[in-house]
Amino acid sequence: MRAALLYNSAAGGATSEVELVSALERIGWTVPFRVSEEHLDPNLSEHADVVIVAGGDGTVATVAKRLARTELPMAIVPMGTVNNVARSLGLDLEPMAAIAGLAAAAKRRIDLGVLRTGSRESYFVEGFSAGFLGHVLGNKASDRHKKASRAFTLIADALETYPAHRYAVEADGRDLSGDYVLVAVMNARSLGPALALAAEAKLDDGRLDLVRIRRDEKGAIIEALRRAEKEEDLELPAFETSRVQRVRIHGLGHWAHLDDEPWELDDAVDIVTAAGAVHWLAPRQGVPNRT
Repeated sequence: MRAALLYNSAAGGATSEVELVSALERIGWTVPFRVSEEHLDPNLSEHADVVIVAGGDGTVATVAKRLARTELPMAIVPMGTVNNVARSLGLDLEPMAAIAGLAAAAKRRIDLGVLRTGSRESYFVEGFSAGFLGHVLGNKASDRHKKASRAFTLIADALETYPAHRYAVEADGRDLSGDYVLVAVMNARSLGPALALAAEAKLDDGRLDLVRIRRDEKGAIIEALRRAEKEEDLELPAFETSRVQRVRIHGLGHWAHLDDEPWELDDAVDIVTAAGAVHWLAPRQGVPNRT
């Protein structure tokens, strides 16, 4: 297997590039060259069989979106502090173990979400949310910290006084409008600092999970966040969730959140699923069912 390695040295992992290459060679792979996010070309298939992504969620999302609708697969070596995508795929979060699993990898597909607003269109891997999460990451961008406990504190503090807003929501032709503190359209299980908003979401089912959180559910979320600050464990309550293929959300006018970036959206958004848009090499322990 000829691999092009994209190694993000700024990710949270402590494993060096040399160690990763050695581990790949031990399973019989060669790494003839390295690539960067800026110079990732889908035509790499002429020279490589796979792109190895050694980084966090931001790097994984960049590569997945660049390889969408191509035949070149990606393989993920989790190196971030959160690793929402790797968690959703059931991957081993220890880099060397993740590489060892690739010795018996199988080619599979994962979905992407597609967000459209005005003339703007963007793929996403994890999810989109409008409400308190975007408010925290947008208005408090300078206070963002990669340590989960710090992020939990910021979110809990903001949620204490965050009001519900009216959102017009249409999902697969159904009117689900209401007053919510958060509306999320999830492709993966988690968003932001490993917030498992859609615990049953699957990256390979051709669907998106629409999550709505009402004002009277704020207390349970705040309690979970405060508890996690001390116990380093976060178990969110189950929220009102629908598995959908198409969602339209209107009445934003507030900060939103797409994958790992805050967005300021003032118009309606249309979100659909791009089923099976990306090929990936699934290791032994993280193989989804759909080919």
